[in-house]
Amino acid sequence: MAGVGYLKPLTESRRLPDHSFATTSEPQPFWVTDFLLLQYQRCSRRAYLDTHRDRAEADPPSDYLQKIKQDSAEHRLAVLEDYDGFQRPDYPPS
Repeated sequence: MAGVGYLKPLTESRRLPDHSFATTSEPQPFWVTDFLLLQYQRCSRRAYLDTHRDRAEADPPSDYLQKIKQDSAEHRLAVLEDYDGFQRPDYPPS
C-alpha cells in the first residue's frame, strides 16, 4: 500500500509531568488591565505568561525597552505641563 508507514511506539508519555503543587483554598486574584487585554489580543499565550510565570525566571528588560519607557514618561510629563487645569491629587499620608 502506498503512503503507509510503520509508526514506532512511544517510549515516553506525552502528558505533562505530574507535579505536586501546593494548592491554596482560594485562587490568587489579579487585575485585568488594558495592557493585559492588548497582550491577549496580540497573543493569548503572552497574556497567560505575564500573569502566571515566575518573575525570577524572566529575562531582564533590554536597554532599548528601558529607553522607550524613560522617553514615554518624559513625554507624558511634558504633555501634562501644557494643561492648566491639571492637578495631581494630594493624598494625606497614611
